[in-house]
Amino acid sequence: MPPKEVHSASKKHATFEYLTLPRPTHDFEKEANEAEDSPDEDESDEFYQAQFEGDFLQEPIAKHPEHKWFAFWQTWKLLCDWQQAADFCDPDSFGMYVYDDFAGWGLQECIERMKERDEDTVKHMWAVTAAMAHWLMVVQLGPWMGCDDAERISETWGAIGTMFLTALNELDRAGLLKADSPIKDLPLVMAIYLKWSADLDEMEDELSWRPNVIAYAKKAGIDLATSGLFGAGELVSALEEEEESGEIAPLSGQAKADRWGWKKTLASLKKRSAKFVGRELDITKWTRAERARHAFNKKDPLADIPEKERKAGNIRLA
Repeated sequence: MPPKEVHSASKKHATFEYLTLPRPTHDFEKEANEAEDSPDEDESDEFYQAQFEGDFLQEPIAKHPEHKWFAFWQTWKLLCDWQQAADFCDPDSFGMYVYDDFAGWGLQECIERMKERDEDTVKHMWAVTAAMAHWLMVVQLGPWMGCDDAERISETWGAIGTMFLTALNELDRAGLLKADSPIKDLPLVMAIYLKWSADLDEMEDELSWRPNVIAYAKKAGIDLATSGLFGAGELVSALEEEEESGEIAPLSGQAKADRWGWKKTLASLKKRSAKFVGRELDITKWTRAERARHAFNKKDPLADIPEKERKAGNIRLA
């Protein structure tokens, strides 16, 4: 994804307007590496950087009908804010050391905040759901995956899946789960959740939600192989091969409130964490003395930031 500075106030769009996103480096590289005539490294870099030049980024999708990476303007803003939040809980970003796994637990805190929504419109719900998908693919999650409470982390993997199925159920209830849905990034986001979860270690119980994503796609008449994510068709095939019948059927049954038990899942997560959706690990919220105490040079790394700007969140890390 592009630098966080791309999320600028200079561009004004409608909250739920669909705008072009850059195709992520990892997706382009995967396709390039599997091509018979693979481009060299310089050619790959040139292609990727071209996405950030001119007026391509954050353009209405009607101007680029062949481009399949796009999202709501609200999704893009959330993604940029959440990327910044990930930096704010990483001591390395500030020249500090707090304790082992601090950055990982900071990412857990970020993820927990994503699950709390202050609006309940379907489009806002989808903006949050899509932003989480993109965030999971572009943020370095190694510290989170390596935290010293594997049970809590793996439970969170399952909760993310339940949250996504719940979002799909809400689209279904609203009559928006269909191939020609006005939720135009539905295929891409479905494919991204499958890709992210495929990169996890095998955890059968926590990842048992994955076939249901394909079942929803089939119910909607969506071919995930055309989603825009390279290799999405192979992800679907791999999951179907695990089924006894060799295929996953379209999801049956009527959509209904809380079909996937999200309320129970969320309650379980909150029970595990007394400070659920907190900001205890957001280093920018600490006092100057606290930051200085953990800094390698024993000086507040935000000493040059006025308190008014810090409290407003107007911080950009190098």
